[in-house]
Amino acid sequence: MRTSAPKNSHKKILIPLAYQRHAPNPQAVSTRTAVLIDGNRTDLLAHKMKLKKEDFADAYATFTGGKAALNYIAKTALPKLKSDNKMEFDIFLDLETPSMDGFTFLKQVDKLVEKDKKNFKVYLVTSATNPLVLQRAASCDLVYGFVSKN
Repeated sequence: MRTSAPKNSHKKILIPLAYQRHAPNPQAVSTRTAVLIDGNRTDLLAHKMKLKKEDFADAYATFTGGKAALNYIAKTALPKLKSDNKMEFDIFLDLETPSMDGFTFLKQVDKLVEKDKKNFKVYLVTSATNPLVLQRAASCDLVYGFVSKN
C-alpha cells in the first residue's frame, strides 16, 4: 500500500502496509530487497519472519542501527542499481534506533539516494501513535507508509 495522497501533495496521510508484494506492475521490479532497521533484535527477527512468510522480498538485510544501514545503502545498494536500475529497496525503519534516531536517518538517506529515489521506499516501523510524529516522518518523500509494532 502507498500513501493515500498523491506524491506531489504537500500533505501525506500514512496508512498501514499490508505484508505483500505491492508493486503496481510486478514486471517493473527485477528484484526487491527488504532492509530492516531496528535496535531491538527480537523485533528485528519477528519483522523479518513476517516479511519472509509473505514472500515480500527476494533478499533481506538487517541492521540494529542507522549508520550500518546507510553504509549498506552507499556501498552495496547504490552500486547494484548501476547494473540493474529496476531493483527496489524497501526500508523498514524503527524511528527509535539507539545509534541514530529515525529522523536523522531519513534526512541522511534522502540525501544519499537523491538520484535514485524511485528505487527506495521507507516504511516506518513504530509503536508511536502520535499523529504529529507520523506526519513529521511523512514529510520525507521516501516515506510511503507505516507498520505498527503493536
